[in-house]
Amino acid sequence: MTNIYVFRLGHRFSRDKRITTHIALVARAFGAKAVVFDIEDNRVKDSVYKICDKWGYGPSGDFEIFYEKNWRKFIKDFDGIKIHLTMYGFSLSKVKDKILKDIKDKNILIVVGGQKVPGEIYNLVDYNVGIGNQPHSEVGALAVFLHELNAKPLDENEWNCKKNQGKIRIFPQKKGKKVAKR
Repeated sequence: MTNIYVFRLGHRFSRDKRITTHIALVARAFGAKAVVFDIEDNRVKDSVYKICDKWGYGPSGDFEIFYEKNWRKFIKDFDGIKIHLTMYGFSLSKVKDKILKDIKDKNILIVVGGQKVPGEIYNLVDYNVGIGNQPHSEVGALAVFLHELNAKPLDENEWNCKKNQGKIRIFPQKKGKKVAKR
């Protein structure tokens, strides 16, 4: 089984809490196993785990957040396909088919940069992929990339049948919203 890991490189403690939280939420919603940060920020971790407690931990019930201080070693030693989302990479439309062949039954590490990414990252990964080659949100890039890899957001049935499924359930509606506590 393929596991998706998202690595947030370059989290700035003083200004990136919201963006990094949203990266974690997008990863969780698309079924990632974990989000890894290069800097320990318990505000982000606590915020995401509060949402997991309320809404569920994902398809396997074990979504997690952890920290890797030595990001170079972590990326270098990762067992699987490593993909860096960058506006300087090849267009996703040009490399999507090759990536889909390469990731079959392998773990995936998606590197999402924050501040200026060190140049060496471009050589540590298997793919440098651009969702677009204009400045844009790393949260948006991650969502588009995961969607294009057919890692679609999980629907209510996938969330509801798993352990650690959360305290709230949504009932999709044509109009309005219907939410119930479990």
